[in-house]
Amino acid sequence: MLTKYIHNKDRRLLIITLSILLGLSLCIGFAPLNVYAENSVASDNGQSESSPLITLVYRGEKTDLSQAYLKRTDTEEDIIYPLTAVDNGAAIPAGTYSIYIPDTETGADIMIQGAEFEVKENIPPLAAEYFCIRFTEIDGTTLLSKQFVSAGGSFSVPQLPAYDGYDWIGWANAPGGEVVNLPLEVHADYTFYGIWEAASAPIDDPKPTGDSEPEENPIPAPDPISHLHTYEWKFDDAVHWQECTSTEGICDAKTIELAEHLFDKGTITKEATKSEEGEQVFKCSICEYTKTETIAMLPHEHIYTWKSNNKEHWQECTSAEGICDMKEIAWAAHIFDNGIVTKEATEDTEGEKVLKCETCGYTKKEIIPKLPHIHKYGNEWKSDETSHWHECLCGGRNETAPHTASDWITDTKPTVSAEGSRHKECTACKNILQTETIPKLTPPKITAGVGQIFQHGSSNGITVTCSGSLENLTGVYVNNELVHPSNYTVTSGSTILTLHPAYLESLAGGTHTIKLAYSDGTSAETQFTIQKTTAVKTGDAENYIPLIILLILSGCVLIITLTAERFY
Repeated sequence: MLTKYIHNKDRRLLIITLSILLGLSLCIGFAPLNVYAENSVASDNGQSESSPLITLVYRGEKTDLSQAYLKRTDTEEDIIYPLTAVDNGAAIPAGTYSIYIPDTETGADIMIQGAEFEVKENIPPLAAEYFCIRFTEIDGTTLLSKQFVSAGGSFSVPQLPAYDGYDWIGWANAPGGEVVNLPLEVHADYTFYGIWEAASAPIDDPKPTGDSEPEENPIPAPDPISHLHTYEWKFDDAVHWQECTSTEGICDAKTIELAEHLFDKGTITKEATKSEEGEQVFKCSICEYTKTETIAMLPHEHIYTWKSNNKEHWQECTSAEGICDMKEIAWAAHIFDNGIVTKEATEDTEGEKVLKCETCGYTKKEIIPKLPHIHKYGNEWKSDETSHWHECLCGGRNETAPHTASDWITDTKPTVSAEGSRHKECTACKNILQTETIPKLTPPKITAGVGQIFQHGSSNGITVTCSGSLENLTGVYVNNELVHPSNYTVTSGSTILTLHPAYLESLAGGTHTIKLAYSDGTSAETQFTIQKTTAVKTGDAENYIPLIILLILSGCVLIITLTAERFY
């Protein structure tokens, strides 16, 4: 029996435990669940735009960058990545890379020198500004080398082609320009032109010239080791020749190439004038002998210049070259123009004008008399205690009239703590005619409606009466916040203010401060109280639904338990 009871007790405990767990799970299932999304980011499905990782800037010729690519330089394998794929997010492994641009002009892929970069974890943003360097033949038509170089970098000088019979001179920055020292630091596009020069031919010993035919049995030439000809040009006034000046051995050709001088067009070393002869030097183009010839004096030409005095003018030959047979001509009286005023005449000072002879340019000055006085009245009013007027510099008066007083004009507004001031002035000349003091302001006071109470749900508002003038009222404030005029009404009789019930209902319960502000800077304030109706909070019926369900289920479990005991 005890064993059966124990078994029954175990079953009861098991059933009670299961019922409790079932009830808790049901309660949890009915409990409200709040889910918050924190730091969530909406996916753009790969449509968002981003700045390119690598930006190439070339300010010279337009370059097609659509086929540009990156190439690894730290490995012997030929690994490349298109630049467009990298900008679109393609991942590339860590390593060292260079930028290559396929060039249509040369048909080769050209690396941008100085733009290498290293990738460790991510691709670093890179902005490469680069320029184009060309090496061409001197005529600029044959391209020898083309390079892309980043700004501030340096380039390599290409290997020179070899031409038979020509010596290399250097690279110039223009066809036929001066040779420059390379390499240069790159800050712009450059084109360099190669310069070659024909090689110098070896100079042979000069041979005698003449019309005579060679002898049948010529005399053998001396041993060149024992005698070496050293020719120098010799000349006189008519001819020149070469003469061997060597002192070694016996010379069998002492003098050769005897011929007349071949002079150039000559160089003028002194110009001929009308008073002196000139000189011209001629130089032989073979032996450099020079001769000097005289250039005849130039014929006299008159150089006439106008001369004048205060009455007349004439022309005089001023040439100092040669003898003048007509020194002076064209005597005549001056013919003056109307003159140019150089100083205007005024009422106080004389003026001046300059007259010029229309023939010879002789000038004279004339005085312009003073101007007669014309009154010029200023725009500024002059005044005394009774009248005002406009005045001329000479003291003359115009538009004299008595003052006309204005209304009172406030200079300083009175306040509660200080007096104000005002004045009357002439409406025409603004001369101040009268001043007086404005008494201090009397602060307005709340004369009715102090400490009122508004009961929640009341249809009557709160009415406050203030001694301030209604026309000077600038605003109504509750708790120092401006109240919109739609929330109250005001009537005269000093100031009678009524706050609307709807506005009072919007205020929280408790004590509030109301203030009436006026345009003269004064204000008056008092307090009123809002009483709210207190309601008993019964709770949220929805929160009890799970408990009711739980109680019902627990009762069912209990009934099942009791019924089961009867069978055991």
